[in-house]
Amino acid sequence: MEIKLIFLKLETLELSHSLYNMDKLMVDGHPGLYRDMKSGAIINDNSYEYEAYMKQYQARQNKSHRVDKIEEDLNNLKSEISEIKSLLLKLNERTTFK
Repeated sequence: MEIKLIFLKLETLELSHSLYNMDKLMVDGHPGLYRDMKSGAIINDNSYEYEAYMKQYQARQNKSHRVDKIEEDLNNLKSEISEIKSLLLKLNERTTFK
């Protein structure tokens, strides 16, 4: 009885998989890409490519954050140098007029 139940579950799974595949059509010349017939969207069914894309995306995000941080630090340094310059000019004026 248990073997028949497992076999029925397997048949059901295969049937649902084949029905799922009827809803999508392979894109010629692009293995792993399918067109969803309901929405017209292109679907990448290759998990390795998706993981590689996500790693590249994360690397771009990290690089962007580093650039933003460097720009922020540079602007802070410019401001501090400007403040030091202003203080030195005031100090110079005081010593010159005495």
